[in-house]
Amino acid sequence: RIALRFFFTYFLVFICWGLFSQELPPIQNYTPKEYNGEYQNGGISQSSTRNIYIANHFSLLEFDGNTWHKYQLPSPAIIRSVKAIGDKIYTGSYREFGFWYKEDTGQLSYTSLSDRLDSPLSEDEEFWDILALDHWVLFQSLDRIYIYDLVENSFKILEASSAKAKLHLIKDKVYFQKAKQGLFTIANGKAVLVDNDPVLANVAIIGLYELNDDLLIVTEDAKCYLYDFETLTPWQTDMDGLVAKLYSSIQLDDGSFVLGSISNGFYHLSKEGKLIRNINQAKGLNNNTVLSLFEDMDHNLWLGLDNGVSVINLYSPFNEYVDKLGKIGLVYAALRHKNRMYLGTNQGLFSRRTD
Repeated sequence: RIALRFFFTYFLVFICWGLFSQELPPIQNYTPKEYNGEYQNGGISQSSTRNIYIANHFSLLEFDGNTWHKYQLPSPAIIRSVKAIGDKIYTGSYREFGFWYKEDTGQLSYTSLSDRLDSPLSEDEEFWDILALDHWVLFQSLDRIYIYDLVENSFKILEASSAKAKLHLIKDKVYFQKAKQGLFTIANGKAVLVDNDPVLANVAIIGLYELNDDLLIVTEDAKCYLYDFETLTPWQTDMDGLVAKLYSSIQLDDGSFVLGSISNGFYHLSKEGKLIRNINQAKGLNNNTVLSLFEDMDHNLWLGLDNGVSVINLYSPFNEYVDKLGKIGLVYAALRHKNRMYLGTNQGLFSRRTD
């Protein structure tokens, strides 16, 4: 009897602890079949009406929380980026950029801005990022940055060859990277070099954020650096030592960071650089490649994936355990007593500590 009791206690405390250790915030997945679109999803944005907009390859997706709507450009082209600004939805595409406006019928109609340019776009030019600043809207390709003046209805064009088209806004200053040259900002409509440190010149920057009075720079090889406008210093995080290639990043409203990877979902880091969680396809995402990240007005985290869309409620008071292997089985009863949670299922009795 003593041996049996020991075995039962071991089963509860050690084996069941492992089963419940994979509790995760709620994840809602949307497949291409559900939104009636393509697999790959690029930029994500939200309008003042709370609608979500997603650059879905050949389509612009609109989601009102219940129904998906799909729109295509007059001349079919791959849509790479989207940004809701005021009552317009700006998109960047293959050799095309412009905006969508909602008509009285509720449908979106498209107006091209790139066809107003005096000079032609480069061959195979695609627009990967859009940024709004005051009365300007910036469209960035891998070759140039097009600065559209909303008041003057005019353009300025900056040559900016880059391996990763990404615009960063810090304290009303726009930063961007030029391949083989370094980190730049824009002053009086011109590109101005900030620093040409080898890291800034040769490693793609996927995130740039304000940390105290410094710039926090995140590179595609999962390294972080602090830049005080004189010296670039490595900033230690729990990502150090991990073999990961990053593609996207975002700083959430609570100050923490989410880093989207090419092959292992996303990493959620505290504002001190400590790993909070890593969620990938095995833990519930539609896909392991995170192309874009967006935090909506309700603090849900949206992921544009190489296959589908995932939405995560990081701050839900509830966590979920997805029993993919059926080890826990069907739950019939649950009780929280003192510092333990007990579950009675068709597979037996399970327990874990809750403190």
